[in-house]
Formats: sequence, C-alpha cells, structure tokens
Amino acid sequence: MHSHSPALALLHHTDKMASNISLHDIEDFIKDKIINENWTHYRLSQFLKLRYPSIRGFSVRTIERFCADKGIHRTNRLDDAALEQVVPAAVRTVGPSYGRKTMTGFLRSHEVRVSETRVGQALRHANPVYHRDRTEAATRSLNPVPYRRKNGTPNEIMRRANMTAYVQPSVLPETEDAVREMESLGSNLTYFSGFGIDPLQGQVHLIEERDRLFRQRYPDFGPFFHSVVNRDFHHFQQGLLFFIDKTRNLL
Repeated sequence: MHSHSPALALLHHTDKMASNISLHDIEDFIKDKIINENWTHYRLSQFLKLRYPSIRGFSVRTIERFCADKGIHRTNRLDDAALEQVVPAAVRTVGPSYGRKTMTGFLRSHEVRVSETRVGQALRHANPVYHRDRTEAATRSLNPVPYRRKNGTPNEIMRRANMTAYVQPSVLPETEDAVREMESLGSNLTYFSGFGIDPLQGQVHLIEERDRLFRQRYPDFGPFFHSVVNRDFHHFQQGLLFFIDKTRNLL
C-alpha cells in the first residue's frame, strides 16, 4: 500500500466537493507543495486547472495573492545583513546597470524574494556613486524644467485639468471574478482560443516528468533572465527547444 501525505489526503477528500472547491479549501495542500516540495505558483496553477478543469479561480495571479495573504512562501525572507551580502554579489554577476526593479526580478529568479524598496536600499549601499547617478538621471527625465507662460507652467495646467487618479491594483477584481460579474449582469463576452494546446494536457504525471527533466537540465533560471535582459536570446531559445523536445519524447 502507498502512504499519502495529509495534504494529499485532504485533496482527495475535496475532490468530492469539486463543484465548489476554492483555494481556502486546500490551503494545507498548497502549503505542502510550495513550502515542502518547492512548487512554483505556475506549477500549482497548472496542476489545479488540470485536476479541476471546470472550476475557475486557479490563475497564477490568484494563487500569488492567496499565498501572499496567507504568508506562504517558497523561501524565507532575508534579513538586512544577508541582503547586504546578496545584492553586491548579484551586482558583481550582472554589472552595475540593473536598477531596483530589474535587480528584484533577477533575485526572484534565484528564489530570493525581497521588496523593491529593500533592494533599492541595498543597491544604494553596494554602489552609492552609480545609484546617485541613476537617481539624478531619473529625476531629470521625470521632472524636466518647464517653460513658463501667462497662465502657469504646462505641468501646473495639466495637474489642474487632470481628473484621473491612481488605483491600487489590489482593489481591482481578478479576471475570473470580473468575467462572472459581467456575465451575471447580462453581458456577452467574446472568448478567444488559446495560443496553443499543451500536447500533454490532462496527463499530470507526464507534465510533472517533463518539468523534472527541464529542472534537471536548467536548475537555475538566472541565466535565462540575464541573457534576455541583455538582448541575447540564444540561451532562452535553447531552453525552449529542449522543452519542446522533451514534450515530444513523452507523447
């Protein structure tokens, strides 16, 4: 007999309620896969969509927000002392041209999850001269010296006439929720077909085997990230061809 983890047993139990299952119902399963088995949000999303194809609410973004709300992370957060060591090492790897947004993405590709604010602070400490130059350049581009006219500067006129406001992304509904709400109000939406169909769709064990083979060949996504950012697509193309080849071999 095969033993099952409590999280997997819970998932089997929730299959009986598959018509109305939500992420909250399988929180323990999600924790087990992300924390103990190091699953990505994308992999978890694909798994749940295949297991419950008729249920919405398993998008990558939905899972990311759920995990953020529940404090479910693949890696522990770095303290400031550790971050002060990680960022300079990353700068030595990629050079000083990365800003806080790009550096944050680079670190996440190495499973180091920290906020952009903390990355920016660490970059300032790692290379204060370059950070100052970047800040001054950004300030000049965002706040050019305006010319004046009788009714005020163009920037002032624009601010007085501008009736728009910034909306926090967190208050916007998920795509699935927005679709359901619009359809409940009688709206007719046009559904477009996907770009393509995964030949292994519905075969979870084959998808997991393909993912395992890919991670075995490319355990670090950092080189993909670094090469594409620097407009060198060869490494990414090789990885894509490898992924396609393994898919064909598993058919």
